[in-house]
Amino acid sequence: MKKMDLKLRGTLTEALEQIIIETFDTIDKIYQNRNGEITNSSGSRLIFPCYSNQNKTNQHQVRVSEQELRFVFVETFCKYCDKNKLNYYYSIETPSQYKYVFSEKIESGKPLPRKADKYDESPVSARFDMAIHDKDRKIVALVEFKNNESDSDKYEKDFIKLHEEKEDRICLFIDLIEASDSGTLEGVKKRLSKIHTPCKGITYIAHSMCPRNKKSFQTVYDGDLFEGIDGWKQVKLLNKQ
Repeated sequence: MKKMDLKLRGTLTEALEQIIIETFDTIDKIYQNRNGEITNSSGSRLIFPCYSNQNKTNQHQVRVSEQELRFVFVETFCKYCDKNKLNYYYSIETPSQYKYVFSEKIESGKPLPRKADKYDESPVSARFDMAIHDKDRKIVALVEFKNNESDSDKYEKDFIKLHEEKEDRICLFIDLIEASDSGTLEGVKKRLSKIHTPCKGITYIAHSMCPRNKKSFQTVYDGDLFEGIDGWKQVKLLNKQ
């Protein structure tokens, strides 16, 4: 496969850095106004939906999912590319190049999940939440979105896809956390420590919309893609082997 031009990769990296920063800024504003009057002050028409039950202050609890993160990211991506005249495009639920085994009726002794081989009887195609393409339709970046899942197996499925298909692409795993306190980061570390997939070449980013105290965090990341972003803290979270 032809490698991405270093200059183009640098341009895309800079673009993604700004797009992610603006995405977090927008989704924070949406969240902060979750129980207030609906306005367009966030720059987006997206709002968090509410559950029917009310809390002790008679406010409806909002439902936070990875879908809000993905929609704001796409909105921001489109605005940024239009404003800066960048020839990048996107696809959603993009089929994987390879097939995978995520579960099996008869145990084979092989790790799960895994990229399928010729001996696997029922491999399946996977999907990427978002793929970014250049003007020739070539995939130059893969993005997975999550909403603070407690099940590390769901993370493993996304990491195995990114690992197997990263090639010369930029690979991002963006995790949205509703609120963080002093123990949230340890929870993130514990969950990611259970990932067996080698994560070299993948950048993980976790963002909290509501840091509750001085020991909580707003944005942490691990990976070699971004460096020195104001307000972001780089911490060791991933298995880089």
